[in-house]
Amino acid sequence: MTFAELQVMFDVGCRPCEPGQHLVLDVAPAPAHNGSWWCASCPPGTYILDSNDPQRDCMPCPAGGTCVGGAFTPSDDASTWEVDAGAGIHRLVACPAGSMLVNSHDGTA
Repeated sequence: MTFAELQVMFDVGCRPCEPGQHLVLDVAPAPAHNGSWWCASCPPGTYILDSNDPQRDCMPCPAGGTCVGGAFTPSDDASTWEVDAGAGIHRLVACPAGSMLVNSHDGTA
């Protein structure tokens, strides 16, 4: 019986997560834990501002928007949203003419 030598070459490197994904730390128990990160897609109905910030997780889609593929889109183009980078969320700051900004937690204006 003879054995042939097989040489396999491939590139190893790092790549950023795609939009709509978030970083997840490999938390396998020791000794399998290797401290590696991998990218996971945000679940339906959630979004993420910075796919490559390990401190960020997918956030629930706010009322007044739709979230598909981890991206947020306002439901009304006339509304004004701002990014609150510190909190990692989109925040509604103004409504179109004829509408009123309402606190979604308690219904107050």
